[in-house]
Amino acid sequence: MDREQVGMIVIGRNEGEQLRRCFESIRERFEPIVYVDSGSTDGSVGLARSMGIHVVELDMSRPFTAARARNEGFELLMKLAPDLTFFHTLDGDVELIDTWIESALRVMKDHPKAAVLSGLRKEKFPDKSVFIRMCDIEWNKPDGYPACEGDAILRVEAFKMLGGFNPKLIAGEEPELCLRFWQAGYECLRNRDDMTWHDVGLYRFSQWWKRETRTGYAYAEGAAMYGKLHYLRQAMGVCFWGAGLPIVALALAWWTYGLSILVALAGYGVLWLRAYRGIRPRAKSFRHAAEYCFFNVLTKFPMLQGMMRYAWRRATGRTGRLIEYRAAPVNGQPKTPSNGDTKKNGSLNHATPNGGHSAPRITLPGDQPVGIGIIGAGHVTERHHLPTLAGLPDAKVVALCDLDRDRLTRLADLHQVAARYTDYRDLLRDPKVQVVAVLVPPQFHVPLAMDALEAGKHIFIEKPLAARLDGTRELVRAVADSRLQANVGFMLRSHRLVQRAREIVRSGALGKVEMVRTVWTGGPAHRLTLPGWIDDRQEGGGVLVESGVHHYDMWRFLTGREVTEVFAIANSQEQDDTCAVINGRLDDGTLTTSYFSKGTSDNHELEVYGNKGRLRVSVFRSDGLEVFSLHDLTGGMKARVKKAVKNLRGLPEAMALKKKGGVFNESYIREWQATLDAVRGKGGVPCPVEDGRRSLALGWAAVQSVRDGHPVAINKDYVLAGQEVVKHDRGLFTINS
Repeated sequence: MDREQVGMIVIGRNEGEQLRRCFESIRERFEPIVYVDSGSTDGSVGLARSMGIHVVELDMSRPFTAARARNEGFELLMKLAPDLTFFHTLDGDVELIDTWIESALRVMKDHPKAAVLSGLRKEKFPDKSVFIRMCDIEWNKPDGYPACEGDAILRVEAFKMLGGFNPKLIAGEEPELCLRFWQAGYECLRNRDDMTWHDVGLYRFSQWWKRETRTGYAYAEGAAMYGKLHYLRQAMGVCFWGAGLPIVALALAWWTYGLSILVALAGYGVLWLRAYRGIRPRAKSFRHAAEYCFFNVLTKFPMLQGMMRYAWRRATGRTGRLIEYRAAPVNGQPKTPSNGDTKKNGSLNHATPNGGHSAPRITLPGDQPVGIGIIGAGHVTERHHLPTLAGLPDAKVVALCDLDRDRLTRLADLHQVAARYTDYRDLLRDPKVQVVAVLVPPQFHVPLAMDALEAGKHIFIEKPLAARLDGTRELVRAVADSRLQANVGFMLRSHRLVQRAREIVRSGALGKVEMVRTVWTGGPAHRLTLPGWIDDRQEGGGVLVESGVHHYDMWRFLTGREVTEVFAIANSQEQDDTCAVINGRLDDGTLTTSYFSKGTSDNHELEVYGNKGRLRVSVFRSDGLEVFSLHDLTGGMKARVKKAVKNLRGLPEAMALKKKGGVFNESYIREWQATLDAVRGKGGVPCPVEDGRRSLALGWAAVQSVRDGHPVAINKDYVLAGQEVVKHDRGLFTINS
């Protein structure tokens, strides 16, 4: 094919490793390529530029839509290559199949009135969840279907004539454009040639519900714009099956002795059969078709919710906002399945602190569990990490090391760990150990991690990254220069409600963030279960460092901003800093406050306040995410009804989380699974070492502020005066004696 003939527009936000695969599938076939980024925080922009791809960074102060992103990408494409005849669009979570573009060009040249052509989109992981399997069936549309998805080749002349996508549509922009093509006399073609591999990432019922809500919103908006020409029949069907039939059945139930409810259920059965007749030829088995048809019936209810959402927006004159259903990213990296990738695993290019890229990472094969070696058999190992790893099929604890032989034997026997060491160097020499978990007091973290890197092992380091900042920048450089993965144990980044909160904040739904407030308090029982060194500033950092780093990390993780100033006050009684208040200022003016106390009842909350709303997360509760508009009262009837409905919808998820130890303990599962995915080359780690270093710097800035009684300025490199001047001599640390 002629490389000059087809341009490419890719849109994405925090697609992680999948975006790199997308770029690799197109970089040799298209010119120019434009990537439109909508506020990514995972290095997507840097990755695109490092691969020679032109970048448009959207102004996220304006409402985001995929239609707007593609239009702005097209504007740059026309400046770069004004004589293009065709251009292609892709979402950042897909990979183009090698044979597609040549066959697509032949079809477009043979049909001069064709404005758009799409082929067969296929899911990469259809067996990972019923919701992904349903999408795979959904994409399998027949030839001649009158609309396309986000992956298609378009004729520049036709696109220009109609003014591109409608930027106000938050969903359904592709079918709406196709409708305008048909009205203008153009053809919209579809064939069954393989076009793209897609990773929809639908693993939860709640994600599926949101996706169908978005579809209902598109139905209502399309019907309002075009009447019977566009989605009116679908919208009327949703109203009948989602509201009309159940309301009538319930209203007549008393007078019909429940017969009306049985008639309604029979009606849903007829709807299921009607759907089955159409879908069975496109499904691989009866079970897959039956699943699809069951959810096809159930989907009327979230679609009705989406239609009501559109009606409310139109009645109140509010601007529609994107309805996100994808899983929230972990440090910008969407979670991918742990194995079963249909494409070969490539090496990752990870961004280094100075903006460059390190050497390709060592990745592990996906057919065997990853061998984990744990250094330290203390409280956090016994309570959290060993139980978590025991429940992960991708992991196997093959070695355990501790100085206390009795404790080592007890835990190793309990979890059936064969290799037991009292010298960590013996563990590092064990060929079965592929990932080393450093779970010892923080003053030993840096030297042990450095030794593990030299031994060629991936590392997991419990927070805080170290006791002090000395040597941490050296560790950051060593990780960047290695071909190994290193994750710091900030498990709140993997907390499902925190990730959803981050997604809401980054979407702009709360408006400009004005303030972030976090709280951690622990009662007497909590203090009695923890080792004494945690309360000592010099050994464990005390509450300002050991506990506080989680919260300083949340300031940055939730907002995507950097800290410029810290001011702290604290009370010390029988231990250091039993109660503390830390205030911060971010580089955009946002104010932050964190409260810590070791002498009151247990609580762990995060709040974000914007000029359009606020949200609150209680990390111990599965229903702990609450979002409020400017006019919602926390205890008001509207807020209470919304909360009751949300809790009812979230009951299946809450029951599933209970089996995992609750939503808080599940965060350790998600954290370790993401780490395992990273060492297999399927994404980045949840918390890179540099982020761990920055949170540690903020902790010691808080200590300095308490000591000196005034605010401490934070420079852009998070370097504090008087620290980071002495590198660790690992020979001084003889933890095996």
